[in-house]
Amino acid sequence: MKPAQLIRAKTPTALKLLPFTLFVFGLVATGFVWTYARASYIDKETLAYEHRKDQAMASIERRLEEHVSLLRATAAAISISPDLTGVQFHDYVHTLQIERNYPGILGVGYAFSVERE
Repeated sequence: MKPAQLIRAKTPTALKLLPFTLFVFGLVATGFVWTYARASYIDKETLAYEHRKDQAMASIERRLEEHVSLLRATAAAISISPDLTGVQFHDYVHTLQIERNYPGILGVGYAFSVERE
């Protein structure tokens, strides 16, 4: 027998299965690493989405509260002076500087009651 044939003949079966065993182990390990990495990525993206969502909700709530406070302030101004004229109301609205202080609001109006003749 040649020396190479002698080595192959004396090699135990477990040693012959070593490449296949390492291949299967590598596949399983890769699967676990991929699953962990995917779960970590999904968790990270979920947290980022939740943070952006919370920021947007807070911004919307803050703007709505500003708009409600403007309506309350206007109602208070009208209740203090029930005989408010159109010019006085215009001056009041002008001092609010709506374009600068309340972005998104196009204007504030008040319907004066007119008595029937």
